[in-house]
Amino acid sequence: MSVAYAIVKGKCPRCGQGTIFQRFFVMHPQCPVCGLKFQREPGYFLGAMYISYFLSLVCLLAFFLPLHHFVHQPLSTVLGVSVLLYLPLAPFVFRYSRIVWIYIDRSIDP
Repeated sequence: MSVAYAIVKGKCPRCGQGTIFQRFFVMHPQCPVCGLKFQREPGYFLGAMYISYFLSLVCLLAFFLPLHHFVHQPLSTVLGVSVLLYLPLAPFVFRYSRIVWIYIDRSIDP
């Protein structure tokens, strides 16, 4: 299984079979298959906030730039519409920022 596919599916970085999340917002404390501990220490997901910031910025720019180019409205209006379009994606950004952080951390310090 490729790494990109495993990230999209939310699979464990060690075994590739167990899932990281039980439900959409609730993580397993460890992999149900291989036992890998997902949260290594308190404050572990602080690094995921940087990934979340980056993913949010990419999403907002993906909405803002075409709207700004094609819709001739004030900048504040275009920005407000971009934020409203982004809001439904915020839970996915939360989820995938944590998954990507686990994969990055495991590749640096297995």
